[in-house]
Amino acid sequence: GFSTVAIVACRRDMLQRHLAPLQAAGLHVERLTVSSSGVLGWYAAAAQKMRVPEPALIINHDGERTDLVLVGGGRLLLSRSIGPGAAESQAADAFEAMAHEIEQSLSTFRKELPAVEVRSLVLTGIGPLASWNERAAQHFNLPVSVVDGWQPLSGRATAGQAMVSPVVVAGTACAGSGHLLNLSPVEVRQLFRHRSQIRELVAVGGLVLAVLVLGGVLSAVQISREHRRLSQIEEAVAQMEPLTHQVKAKAEAVA
Repeated sequence: GFSTVAIVACRRDMLQRHLAPLQAAGLHVERLTVSSSGVLGWYAAAAQKMRVPEPALIINHDGERTDLVLVGGGRLLLSRSIGPGAAESQAADAFEAMAHEIEQSLSTFRKELPAVEVRSLVLTGIGPLASWNERAAQHFNLPVSVVDGWQPLSGRATAGQAMVSPVVVAGTACAGSGHLLNLSPVEVRQLFRHRSQIRELVAVGGLVLAVLVLGGVLSAVQISREHRRLSQIEEAVAQMEPLTHQVKAKAEAVA
């Protein structure tokens, strides 16, 4: 057999940069993941509606960064985060800058995975994506789909003029924490594991206590029933005692 392994390289100080404000606010971080993992979750939730040829390059145009995530067969094959985001998308050469970065990424992907050929592009996130559709199709000679980032969410919201793409957040929510890469430092994982164990122990203790209480209640009910039956028998005996004396007296008189 074989196992699929995802390798992510990240400096510890970059992780602490994200963790520190949350910890200072008293928030307990259970899992720290990468945006690519959220993009994959978003794509998995929206794939049935999109039906694009795979392997597909998902281009999530966010506020300050753009995620390029190559997916195929429900797996993340390669990913890269580039600088141009929606904040620079209004510039005249924004598409050319984006196309240049995508070309470099495609070249890198071909070197890393020579047997994999990108068959389609998916543009999502925020910015003038609709106006880039035809230009991207002509530039890369690939089918291009522009997909609303809110699509996988039920009860669709309206992004309006927000400068944050819903793709990563929606994908993280749709995927669930069990399917996300975990970049949390060792001490954070241990703390989370310790709290999980405590919650499990509390839950088990609660179940044991509930069983004991239920057993005590059932025992009390059973004892109450036995006392009631005993009382009924004593009452019946007490009612029969005068009749017994009468029968005995008649029998003695006849004798």
